[in-house]
Amino acid sequence: MGKLSFLLILTAIIIIVDHALKYFAKAGSIGFLKYVTNTGAAFSLFSGLGWTKILLIIVSLAVLLVIGFFYFKHHKSFLLIIALTLIFAGTLSNLIDRVFLGHVIDYIPFFGFKGLTFNLADAANVSGVILLIVHLIKR
Repeated sequence: MGKLSFLLILTAIIIIVDHALKYFAKAGSIGFLKYVTNTGAAFSLFSGLGWTKILLIIVSLAVLLVIGFFYFKHHKSFLLIIALTLIFAGTLSNLIDRVFLGHVIDYIPFFGFKGLTFNLADAANVSGVILLIVHLIKR
């Protein structure tokens, strides 16, 4: 499978599953999912501030462009390809929410910490960053 096919397939899977879980969380049809809207960044940082949405959309678009550049420039490391794909997919999934809903839907309670929730896109971003750090350390 080619690099671009891998990027597109994994990105599509993450976005479809993430948005399906968001739908189920909103419907209340899966008991452990908790529907929460997040107008800010991670863990609702900067939520409620008017400029946050625009800034986060711009940052997300910049991240997607940078990842796209590095994805095709540095194609020899499978670990790097996985890391960049996860970050790309997570960023794009949350960007879709921000653009079309004005907020991101979170639904997974964070290990019992009251008020902290995340979603599959966030998990993909964090996993991608961890793999990116591992790649950089291995270099």
